[in-house]
Amino acid sequence: MYTHPDSALQVLETIPDPEKLTGREQADYALLLTQARSRCRITATSDSLIRIATDYYRHSNDHARKATSFLYLGDVYMDMENHTEAIKALKQAEEVAVDADLKVQSLVYSKLGYLNKKISNYPMAWIYYQKALDIDKSIGHTEWIVSSLTNILNLPLPEVQDSVFVYVTLLEEILPSAHPDLKAKAYNNIGAHYYRHNQTTLAVNYFEKAIHTSISVPYRAYLNLARIYDSEGNIERADSLYQTALQSPVWATRARIYEALYKRHFQAKRFQEAATYMKLYQLAADSFYTHRQAQEIQELQAKYDYEVLVRKKIETENLLLHYVIGSGLLLLLSTWGIYYFKKQNRQQLHELENLIRQINNLENKGEKAQNLINELNESLSRHKVLSHEYLRVKGKWTDSEDILALGAYIRLKRDLSLYEPSSDLSTLGHWLDIVSTQFASRLQEKHPNLTASELNVCYLHRMNYSLHEIAQAMHVKPDSIKRYIYRACTNMGIIQSREEFTKYILKF
Repeated sequence: MYTHPDSALQVLETIPDPEKLTGREQADYALLLTQARSRCRITATSDSLIRIATDYYRHSNDHARKATSFLYLGDVYMDMENHTEAIKALKQAEEVAVDADLKVQSLVYSKLGYLNKKISNYPMAWIYYQKALDIDKSIGHTEWIVSSLTNILNLPLPEVQDSVFVYVTLLEEILPSAHPDLKAKAYNNIGAHYYRHNQTTLAVNYFEKAIHTSISVPYRAYLNLARIYDSEGNIERADSLYQTALQSPVWATRARIYEALYKRHFQAKRFQEAATYMKLYQLAADSFYTHRQAQEIQELQAKYDYEVLVRKKIETENLLLHYVIGSGLLLLLSTWGIYYFKKQNRQQLHELENLIRQINNLENKGEKAQNLINELNESLSRHKVLSHEYLRVKGKWTDSEDILALGAYIRLKRDLSLYEPSSDLSTLGHWLDIVSTQFASRLQEKHPNLTASELNVCYLHRMNYSLHEIAQAMHVKPDSIKRYIYRACTNMGIIQSREEFTKYILKF
């Protein structure tokens, strides 16, 4: 299975009448056939086959087979781009993998590392890749060691940068005995690491090694090398490499190429060509992001870890009844407390909104308006959510624009869906000018090309709302927010990634 998977697949497919198998034989056949297809890199399109194995071993005491079946269930879901179900299956495999073959353990950790890397949870990806590397070293499997090392090297973490010399040296020592395609992957990842750290000469050297070493076409190495030539003004060479890389079946690779070509034409003021490449980029990006449910995956993973921990504790201490009763009471009290707080908070926010509405509706800003403003200040001083904001800035609200901005902020706090991106943008910007040292004015002054949608995303990011919350506030899908972030990064001249965008906005 591990050394000649094509032969294993051929044997399995020649077994007569597999549909007549029952029980364990049927489960083993389904598991082995899925495993062989996976190792032959045949993309799965359905989970029906592997489900026969997982359904059988789910309640079995054979932890090794259970771990293997859930490992390949996760692998199938990764092929199907269903990352939520993939993480669930792999976490189930991880729970019982300690009793499985070391190779299965390594694969579980590698795939969990890959999924966490896909959602930019780099610290967790690093932990899983390190676990896989430790097992690979104990097995002494050269190609798996190379794969784990290149996976680690590709993580944008300080821990990796601190140990880069060690990783690269170890790779160089063992690469001569690795498969050519794996060598190419390793060289490309080493080159990408040096490219990220502006060591262009070393990067070019390794990208060219990847191209000359690989048996199949190393599309990402072509893309990376093209970027370097593009940045150096060697357009003819860059375009030749881009054309080769565009043959890649991976949407993400093609999206990055269209992105680079869009930037080049836009900067050269060839706007018609730039618009064409932007449309191609959007099509590629839509396909790339469709199934990247990052927040859902992280929440599910944390929830599963917690559930496993609790379950093991119960089994160890044999306190199931006490736990159920205690948890029920705690849940009841917590639910009541949260409900009471939210209800009280909503009532206070309604009162504040009514006061603000009355102040703004008054034509004569005389004594009556001043009395309402005094009442507003008194209410704010009692409000747990807002009191620190107004106290640390002005102490009292008197300016009508400030009060309008406060109203927009309160509406956002009370219910995200009440936010109106078009009409509330300027008032929210005014609020951020008040509480964040002229944040909105400084941002627009430095980056005047930001669109209204991009400004909304910047403002809401500054207020620490999550991607999904921002999508709710702007009445769009999360994928649209990702595109706004990318465009904002382009306009602001920073690296096109959500992490860099968040870091930039919070520090601005």
